[in-house]
Parts: sequence; structure tokens; C-alpha cells
Amino acid sequence: MKNIKRFIFLSILIIVSQNVYAHEPFLEAPAVAAYSHNSKKHTSRSGNYEGVNSWKPYFTHISNVQNDDDRTFVQATAGIGFIYFSHVKGDTSLNPSPAQSITTGTNTKKVGGFSYNRTPIYDLMIGYRIADWIKAALALQNQNNIHFQSRFAPTLVPSDQTRSSAASLPESQFRANIALNAVYLKVMFDLPWIMVLKSWMYGLYFNAGVGPCWQSWTDIRQYIQYTANNLETTFVNTLHQKYGASALWQLDAGFRAKSAGLDSTISFVLGCKFNSWGKIPNIGAADQQGAWGFSFRKPYSARMLYSFAPYIGVQWNF
Repeated sequence: MKNIKRFIFLSILIIVSQNVYAHEPFLEAPAVAAYSHNSKKHTSRSGNYEGVNSWKPYFTHISNVQNDDDRTFVQATAGIGFIYFSHVKGDTSLNPSPAQSITTGTNTKKVGGFSYNRTPIYDLMIGYRIADWIKAALALQNQNNIHFQSRFAPTLVPSDQTRSSAASLPESQFRANIALNAVYLKVMFDLPWIMVLKSWMYGLYFNAGVGPCWQSWTDIRQYIQYTANNLETTFVNTLHQKYGASALWQLDAGFRAKSAGLDSTISFVLGCKFNSWGKIPNIGAADQQGAWGFSFRKPYSARMLYSFAPYIGVQWNF
């Protein structure tokens, strides 16, 4: 008898609870338990979804938290660019010949041991949301004031620069300032399903871009240090600046956060991007120096200059 009474009591509770929530048929299932304790709701543009201000996360389609009116957007990001080089070639020994060291004239090393200061990298874009999960944008990217230098390494010098047989083997270092700029087309993909937590949505995205870019190598100098007759001497060889155009291609990924309401137009992004800036042009070549007589015996070059850049930013839809 007691079991029968318990069964009837539970059945009544189930029927009553169903009637209570019958007028909210489109409430997200994970948030049903929290609905009665949270009055703040967000309704989708189609009216078939109501988000709940709950600490319990749940997933919904991205179309439920964005409207059809604010499709144009502007996005700005800022980060730190970490630069790397691939397949480096070059020798900072001075040209023209005859060139010789105090020893045999063959003790030289390739350019290497690079170091540089990490500088901010900026990205500004304007675009349009084509569908709920895909956007296209025209973007500008810039990273300036990169002070680059190689390690000191043994080098050759022209014979008329040799001071005496007592001089030490000269050491040479290559220095320059670099600026990187690009204009490119970017395609942006949002993951269709996003997470909602406490009235905020969080979604993953993946982007790809391609377009022309420019490398600007300025204030190019070669520092040659040697000791002669117990005196340390430095010779500075200033070379002509060099500009190179190439093709940039970019990949980046991260996550976007914004209020889950349809009236929200501001989003915040956090991610990391990969930039391929193309081939480094021959720097310090003899035919680039004009009437100046000194150049690199083997001009400096690399197959690719690339960078990784973690960044943060903001997006405004209008």
C-alpha cells in the first residue's frame, strides 16, 4: 500500500511540473532547473530559443545569439610578434676582393645567431558576415621598429684595411631595422555551436588570409671589430636600405566572447596567428650599393621569414 501511495504522489509531481513549464517549450534543456531562479533571458531572432542567466553552461547554435541586422563589422587586434627565419644564407665578409684576413683569408662563418626585440603587431579589418558562421574581411597588418642583429663572427676584410700582422682576426656583426606591412583578404569561420555561461557566449573560430606584403630593411650596418697594436678598432660599413614585396599567407585561431543577447554588438577575441612574410631579399649585394665600394661577399637572404603572434582584440558589429 505504501508503494502505491508513493507511486501516485510521484506521478502527481511529474504532471504538475510538466504543466508549470508547458508555456516554455523552447527553453534549453540544461537550463530548465535554473530557470525559476533567473529572471534575465535572451530571445533569439527566430523566437525559438531563450537563454538563461545560469552558471551551468550549455550549448546552442550560434544563430540564436546574433541577429540579421548587424552584419558589417570592424575588428582591431594587438599582439606581440615572434620572428623566425628559414634556410638562412649569407656571409658578412666584405667585398670587393682581394679580401684577406690576418691569417689565411679563409676563416669565415655564415651569418647566424640572430636576436631582435619583440615589438607589437597590429591588425585592423573591416568585413561582412555572409552567414551565421562565415565572414569575409579586408585587413591591414603592421609590425614596426624591429631591431635585428646577428652574432659577431670571424670575417674577411679588404687587404687595405689590414693594420698589421699583429692584428687579431676581425669580428663582424650585421644589424638592421625591419618593418613588416601587409594588405590581405581574410576568410573567418566561427564554430556553429557555442557555449553559453552566465549570459555570455564563447565560441571558437578559425581564420585564413592571403595578400601582398612588404619587408622594409633600413639602417643596415656592418660592424667590424679588431685589435691592432693593442688597440681595439671598429669599422662601420653602412649599406643601402632594401625593400622586398612578397605574398603573405596567414592562419589564426582563437575564441570569441560576447553577451548572448541579440542587442549586443561588441565582441572580444583572444587568439594566436601565424604569418608567412615570404622570402628575404638579397641584402648587402654589390649591385645595390651604388658608388659605395663595400658590400657583403655573400648577400644575406632567407627562404622565408615567418612569425607567431598571440593577440587580443575587439570586434564591433553595425
